[in-house]
Amino acid sequence: MPEHDHYAARGFADIAPTEVEDFFIDGFLRAQYRPSKSFRLAQHAFGTKCSDHELLTWMRTFYGRFFATQFMRHDLPDGPRIGSAGLDLRDGFMMPTYAQGALWLDEVDALLARIGNMEH
Repeated sequence: MPEHDHYAARGFADIAPTEVEDFFIDGFLRAQYRPSKSFRLAQHAFGTKCSDHELLTWMRTFYGRFFATQFMRHDLPDGPRIGSAGLDLRDGFMMPTYAQGALWLDEVDALLARIGNMEH
């Protein structure tokens, strides 16, 4: 099974509520926050509604899905982003086709391990 089909096959059970997904995408695309900073801000924004484990699980799913769909953005040459923060190539979104999510996913995994150790 191709890597990009991994998340589609798992269903939607681990996808965050829309407001959390929007929070992650805004921090990632506009502010260019690392996962640890996005997590700290998400704790303040959603801490009364969601557990740390839920936030990190949703964040991991967000980054995994985002980078897994990069194969769909490789038709145009790499170049600077011009215009709005939209994800449509016609809006000027240009992310390198070789972008990998390993750095982001590793950081989220480290945060998950840290909160797992704190709970025990």
